[in-house]
Amino acid sequence: MRIASLAALALCAAALAAPARAGDEPDAAQLAALARQRNFGTTAVEVWKSDWQGQELSYGVARRWVSGKAEVFVRVFEPHKYEPLAFLIREREDGAPGIEYFRSPKLFGVDRRTGRTLDVVLASPIERLPFAPGLPALADLWPQRASDFALARLADRASDGRPCRVLEERLRAGAGDYDRVLTFLARDSGLALETQYLRGEHLVRRVTVSAGDVEGAGESAVIRRRTIERPGEADQVVTLLNFNLDPVLPDQLFTSSNLRAGRFPSY
Repeated sequence: MRIASLAALALCAAALAAPARAGDEPDAAQLAALARQRNFGTTAVEVWKSDWQGQELSYGVARRWVSGKAEVFVRVFEPHKYEPLAFLIREREDGAPGIEYFRSPKLFGVDRRTGRTLDVVLASPIERLPFAPGLPALADLWPQRASDFALARLADRASDGRPCRVLEERLRAGAGDYDRVLTFLARDSGLALETQYLRGEHLVRRVTVSAGDVEGAGESAVIRRRTIERPGEADQVVTLLNFNLDPVLPDQLFTSSNLRAGRFPSY
């Protein structure tokens, strides 16, 4: 997704998160801008812990914006055996995200691909990053392109007792494991308290945030815990351990060579 002005989206997010005047409610395009800004629009360093199927995994996410384009670096910290694993996500020329990783002999053993930086191909944005259990899905890290969806604002609904504006996004090319997304955006903060991925009327993935897992209020509110549900799977719970907003991130962090080194900002 290309964003012409991150500052403009930030102003939009601030305006929409504030109480709306009668007759001054945002339309679907404005809600989509708010959702992307609140989920992906900031430069930040985050450290998360995942609990899934009896296994714990901790990983860091560093995100920044350069000339309207996002760059994301993900590194695994624990368990120790997965420490060599890192991913670099950058926008390709066609606007789609490209994902790279380094095939470390410490993790993958030795074969013809050892010691190379390779691309990851995911079948779907809601598929988890590979090679370690409990990693985030691409959709949790990277904004999907607004141009891929037809947008509609639905009637307001509550999520865990909190009033929300509801955005519906229908994929223009519907082949795949889902064809529409419903996002429940808290009226007071603009945070996504619930995101449903559906195929027709069938739920294929849901990300929920309970009211008690939001810290702060308004624009400064931060989600501290999410639950990820998929039919037929155990629920995955991800907890925010550390958060650093607007850090100065070095250019070297977002390079293919850093996939080998695995450098990550202190937190």
